[in-house]
Amino acid sequence: MVEEGLLKEKLGDSLEAKISEKQKAFSGLLTREGALKLIALDEGVAQQGNAKANDILPLAQALSQNDAFASVLVRVKQVYCAREFDKEGRKGKVCNVAVGDSSGEGKLVLWNSDVDFAERKLERNSCVKAEGLAVKNGELHSNLFSSLSLETAPFGLPDYGTATVKLSDVGEGRDFYARVSSKGVMREFERNGDKGNVLNLVVEDDSGQKTLVCWGRNAVIANFLKEGDVLKAEGIALKNGELHASWMTHLIAHAKKHNLKELEFKPFASLAANETAFVQATLEKLFEARVSRKCLSCGGVFDGEKEKCDCGGSVRETFFITTQAKDEAGRQMRMVFFEDQARELIGLKRTFVSPQTIFGLKREFLEGKTLKMKALAQQRNGGALELVVKQIRSHS
Repeated sequence: MVEEGLLKEKLGDSLEAKISEKQKAFSGLLTREGALKLIALDEGVAQQGNAKANDILPLAQALSQNDAFASVLVRVKQVYCAREFDKEGRKGKVCNVAVGDSSGEGKLVLWNSDVDFAERKLERNSCVKAEGLAVKNGELHSNLFSSLSLETAPFGLPDYGTATVKLSDVGEGRDFYARVSSKGVMREFERNGDKGNVLNLVVEDDSGQKTLVCWGRNAVIANFLKEGDVLKAEGIALKNGELHASWMTHLIAHAKKHNLKELEFKPFASLAANETAFVQATLEKLFEARVSRKCLSCGGVFDGEKEKCDCGGSVRETFFITTQAKDEAGRQMRMVFFEDQARELIGLKRTFVSPQTIFGLKREFLEGKTLKMKALAQQRNGGALELVVKQIRSHS
């Protein structure tokens, strides 16, 4: 290898240490030859032949440049679900992307931080400019020196676009947009010595509802979604009447290019007792922030710092904030935020400062703010409705 000889002349005995350092940076996944190539680029002694590493090559030609570096402009055919791994104590992520141009098709393998680019920005038929890729065994691999960007006006690339379908018409491998109706809790499982995650969603469009079971990294992505958010699933799998976001599925959170009906925010006047709905309201007055203490056995409510009730039952503390809000029509209603929603409202992080102190500091700032929320309408003892906030979508 020409680079190795040149590097030995330039670096002497320090070359082996640099090779080890470079391999560690790639979590042990970089071969000796690959490390030498990267060091050669660092030291300015790389042998690139007739093409420079940042010259855009036809995909077929780039794939033939084994143990070299290449840059391509390609269209995305399919993004596969990323995998997390732990190799000798080093954790990482890898994602395979099927790509093509007019010269043929191939595989783009994205590692670690480049996986975030795939999960957040890529979808079927995206156009990607990828520079400084390492060519290995007929595949293009990202590395510390690669750069990835989206291109908006490509010329001469194949069209991999696929029409999305409604949930009622979903078949194996199809793509769809849907809105999250409800979200379960992400659970960890172990299979054949490997750990993974699974999370169930109920998704809907105007044709109906379906259960969507999300696995692995797709479960992690789905866990960032809130009820009411829109997702896109590419390459869905079917099993026992359920939709599965499997290793072949690319899940896109907060998808934009959809034609789903806009989320409906109901006015206070149209709410019925025990109805859960999305509402938009302005906080007129924040009354108080309190911590209630209730016995889990007898249901008694009491003050003080006792850890046990007189009946011997355990005590549960609940933090809540009471407010008065009005909707766009000017109708007023009492609104209560409990626990996670109360903490989110005042931006309470892990701190030694009491919630009541934070509430006092934030009260004036929050009064007058408009929030979009999911809330449950409950009937109070006097017959009037109050809203119990289940989710804060946004505030301004």
